[in-house]
Amino acid sequence: MIKFFKNIRKKLLAEGNTGKYFKYAIGEIILVMIGILLALQVNTWNNTRLDLKEEQKIIINLKNEFEGNQNLLKVMMRHHDMMYNSAKEFSAFFGPEQDPIDATKFNQYISALGWTPSYHGQKGVINSVISSGKLSLLKNSTLVIALSSITNIESEYYRIIELLNLNSEQQFEIFSDHYSYINMNTGSSSASRTSLFKIDQKSILQNRKAEGIVDIKRLTSSEAIKSSQNLSEAQENILNLINSELKRFE
Repeated sequence: MIKFFKNIRKKLLAEGNTGKYFKYAIGEIILVMIGILLALQVNTWNNTRLDLKEEQKIIINLKNEFEGNQNLLKVMMRHHDMMYNSAKEFSAFFGPEQDPIDATKFNQYISALGWTPSYHGQKGVINSVISSGKLSLLKNSTLVIALSSITNIESEYYRIIELLNLNSEQQFEIFSDHYSYINMNTGSSSASRTSLFKIDQKSILQNRKAEGIVDIKRLTSSEAIKSSQNLSEAQENILNLINSELKRFE
């Protein structure tokens, strides 16, 4: 094609038709420019199509990750409620003249308060999206802000989880001399038998430190409930934004 245009220009020069030559040259330049613009447009269209495809993939993966985290968090929230209610009820039985309470009920309280929470939300997708710079592919700025800010909400929840675990360790140090933890009923992790050692309820129920550690557990569980609710609302908001964005690809 280039050789064809070149031959036309030579022919016009040979004929001495300078006016037609320049007009033709200008027309040829315009055609080349149009061709370049069309090529750029096609390239831009291809890049846009690939970006949209990648955006859709990211959003779907984020949805799967946050749905899993939300389900896991709901389990944690039920445990926080159970621990708070148990600590609140148990704290009513402490005092200098407190007599032993029902053995089954006492064991239920110790078991509930002895639970050690462990929450490990999945972060693989969102960490990869942020570290790779692909967060910029998401068109919804509200979603981008929500994804960027959820780390702070998670950090606060993890901080309270650490406090609960520390509280459980302190509880063990105070209770273990008077209560055998083999009697704890923690579901699948429960022991296959009960301890033959006598449970000394009075040494726990009449212990000021034991009373304090149970009340701290109540207060910390209350904070865990609030923090987990904040995290749940943030994750639910992200899922709503994600579902809204996915409608663009239908």
